[in-house]
Formats: sequence, C-alpha cells, structure tokens
Amino acid sequence: MTSTSNQSPRRKRFKRTAPQREILLSTRDVAVLDTIQSFGGVMSTTQISIRHWPPDMKAKLRYWKLNWTEILWITQQFPATYLDQCLELLKFIRKIRRLQANPNRMTADYNRLRDYLLDVNQRDPAGFKELERLADQLAQMSLRDWLMKTIETNGPFPIAFINRPTIPSEYISSACLKRLRLLYDLKWLDKDEMIISSDQGRGQTLWYLSRQTRSYLASLRGVSVKALPWKQVGAYGHLHMNHRLAINDFRLAITLSAERLGYTMTQWLDENELHRTHSKQSLNLLSDPNDPDSKTIKRRLVPDSFFALDTGNQWFHFVEIDRATETLTYSDPGQDLNFWALKVRKYGEYFKNWYEQSYPEAQGKGRILVVTTSEVRLNNMAQVCRQVAGQAARRYWFTLFSRVKPRYDDYFSNAVLAESIWQQASNLEERRILVW
Repeated sequence: MTSTSNQSPRRKRFKRTAPQREILLSTRDVAVLDTIQSFGGVMSTTQISIRHWPPDMKAKLRYWKLNWTEILWITQQFPATYLDQCLELLKFIRKIRRLQANPNRMTADYNRLRDYLLDVNQRDPAGFKELERLADQLAQMSLRDWLMKTIETNGPFPIAFINRPTIPSEYISSACLKRLRLLYDLKWLDKDEMIISSDQGRGQTLWYLSRQTRSYLASLRGVSVKALPWKQVGAYGHLHMNHRLAINDFRLAITLSAERLGYTMTQWLDENELHRTHSKQSLNLLSDPNDPDSKTIKRRLVPDSFFALDTGNQWFHFVEIDRATETLTYSDPGQDLNFWALKVRKYGEYFKNWYEQSYPEAQGKGRILVVTTSEVRLNNMAQVCRQVAGQAARRYWFTLFSRVKPRYDDYFSNAVLAESIWQQASNLEERRILVW
C-alpha cells in the first residue's frame, strides 16, 4: 500500500522462542515447506492456511447441530460449493432477523447491512420481500431445521443474497498459526510483514524458508543446494511482493479447483523458473511497429507463470497477473518501457519463433490468461490485443481478480475452471468456461 506519509516504511523484528522439547517435522510440515519453495519462496499465512489447513465442510455443518447421519447424507448428495452457499445464506438471513428484532443496532457491520437492504428495497422490491419472507420463516424454526429445509429444497439463491456486499474474512485456522509459529521457532521458517508506513498499522505475515530448510529440501530431492531456488526475507520489493502474492492466489485457485474436478496439473512453471529459460530467448522487434524500415531491437519475454492441465484434453497456458501498474500503450514505441502493447508484440514473436521449440508437447496450442482489476481495464487491454495481435487476439483470455475462486472465503467454489468467468479478447460479449 502506498502512503502519502513522510514517515519511512518499517520492518518489524521478530524473536524466536526455543521449544522446551525436541519436535520432529510432520508430513504436513514438510508439505508446507515444499509449497513455500515452489510458490516463489514466500507465502502469506492465509495462502498457507487455504492449502494445508482448509475449511472443513463437515465441521461447518456440525456447528449448526446436524447429526453425523445427516451430515454424511448431505455431503454425499450435494456439492460442497452449494452447501457452503446455504450456510452463508443462513448467516445472512440470521443477521437480517437480528436487525429486525433490534433496529437500533449501530455497529459498522449492521450499518452496512441496513444501507444495503434500503437500497434493495428501492431497486428490487420483490427481492426485498423474498429476504423478508426468509427472515420470517427463520423466526418460526430452529437454525438447524431452517438449514436442512434450505438444503433439501435445492432451489436458486435470492439475487439480493448473491449481490450482497461482503468483506473478506480474516479468520485463519488457529492450528495453522500455532504450527507456523513453531516452525519459525525451530528455524525452519523465517517471517516478515508487508512493509508499510508506520502510520498504517500492521501488515500481513509472510513466510520464507530458512537456510537450513533450503539445505533440507535439497537433500530430500537429491539436488545441490544451489539448484534449489530460494528467496530470503527482503528479496521482494513492495510492488513486486504484491504481484508475487497475486500470482500465488491464482495458482492456489487453479490447483485446488483442478484437484476437486479430477484434473491433472502436469506442469507449473513459476516466474523464477521461466526467467532462467525465457531470458535466454531473444525476440527481434521493430523499434516502431508502424515503420517497417525502423531499426530492430532485441527484447525478452518472461511470463508470470506457465501451466499445463490434463482434463482428458490437454491445455497449455501462460499467465499474466495485471495489477493495473502497466501502461497500456505508449507514444514512443522505441522506448523499452513496461507497457501492455509491447508485451502483446513480444508474445506474438514468441509464438512464432520459440513456443513450439520450448513447449513441444503443446503442438502449437496455447493461451495467455490475463487476470486484471476492473471491467474497464479488461476492456482496454482486450482492445490493445485486437489492435496489436489481430486474429491472434483469440489467444488472450481475460478475467477479474474478483471472479477467481476458490479464495479462503469461497474455498468450496470451483469458479476459476468450472464457471463462465473468462472472456476472449476477440469476443468479450461471451463469457466462457476455461477448460472442458
């Protein structure tokens, strides 16, 4: 986060507390260390939690007093993403019911809800009536019975519920936090916080591998220590760190969704791995694409990620995470600035000259997935693709960060692979499923 304050950013110092007894690494501990290493050498607590201490649907249902027989039947009959939405609907309607019972509640949470309901009542009176009906129904039943009835009805969710404002949860498994702190105390992990200005409070905790862990993982894999990519605390600058974490979020969503759908991730190449190979592959570009007599310049293309997915069909994708920090076009094409039009030109040359040689298993097939910040930004980037790439713009598939799920709050969703959240640059009108 950028601050206008004159105070310089700070980095918090941490102390380790040595455990009083010997503690051996568990299988999950090793998996955590391996995941951090493969995800660019750094992950946030939330990212580690969603991968290794995920929400438990059976525990969620048990909280609402369902018995084991009911839980087993429900989880066999209905998808987890549907059950999760039923639980969220119950919490939403319960909050409305509490507001009805005490209209003078003045917390920030209830103020947001009150404003939203007033807006719904003005824009969609029928939708507001449906929420009132569900709240009245809940008043006449136990929470457990209302939940069971809602699940068994298996009907569509109210539009006013789907469009409700949400705030990302800051909840993280206490077991996850406890174990990460222990791994830090045992010197298997190093940690840091996002660098922020001193007037902005606390940043999220970031976890790195220690030197001893790098050596340990290298021995497990039978490679030299130098052959194992590793990042130490402070290796990423502030802007690059935000970009790094966004790449991790996207990879987690793809990985979790693929596992649930029975797909096989046959390859994932991280930005750091791609840099070692792509930086050696020179691309010849005209300094001015509008002037065939302009001088030739040499450039490199290093994507954010590359992955191959086997769904029964084979899919190959480069990944570009766009946080709206790149200029889309530039008035002087000869300047080697970080702008989107230049990157599209680089991709065009790469697919012509290097792609089949570097990724022969793809047999020339491949897409560029772009995740960006807003509809306006998406439309503008797609327009640049059409202008620069022509027919090859069909290779570019766009979506928004807000659509990419699972996230921690939407853990049971498979939207990134199973829902129509993607738009081809050549046809933005149609939203499509990424793979089949």
